Amino acid sequence: YLGNYKLATSSYQTAIEVNSDFFDAFIHMGMLLDVMGKDNALEYYNSAIAIKPNSIEAHRNKGLHLHFNEDYKSARASFSEVKRIDPSFEEAYFNIGNTFLGEYGKNEEDFTTLDSAFYYFNVAYQMNNQYVQAIHNVGLCYEVRGQIEMAKNKYKEAINLDNNFTPSLDALNALD
Repeated sequence: YLGNYKLATSSYQTAIEVNSDFFDAFIHMGMLLDVMGKDNALEYYNSAIAIKPNSIEAHRNKGLHLHFNEDYKSARASFSEVKRIDPSFEEAYFNIGNTFLGEYGKNEEDFTTLDSAFYYFNVAYQMNNQYVQAIHNVGLCYEVRGQIEMAKNKYKEAINLDNNFTPSLDALNALD
């Protein structure tokens, strides 16, 4: 938390050497390596999963790492594992939607990935109708589809729940 990454990595590594089943040390080392932009964060998430195979946190962190490194298919598999562990965890559906949205961004002619993103964002929204980010991303899908009024309505819905939600404020202003 103090920003001394070198000392933190050394401490986590020592903790792991002392106790090779220290789940939290693997998770925190993975998170720290992610912050530092290191690819080997994945190794630590996999080690955490080996210790606790049903850990939502470990699978989620692994999925986020893969997503932000644009390995959308593998990220989706990690988020699907979260969904298997807890089918009521709406963030898993939202994150799966984001993997499809990432793929769509790479190939904007493939509307099936956009449709899949839209589906998963809607599932997350149906599970929690206060999920501002899911509402916003449903609006984003509408906008990309050219359904501007539907997009505006979703952006307004997100803003009504969180009047400081910048992505929806910016998107709505850009459409006006």
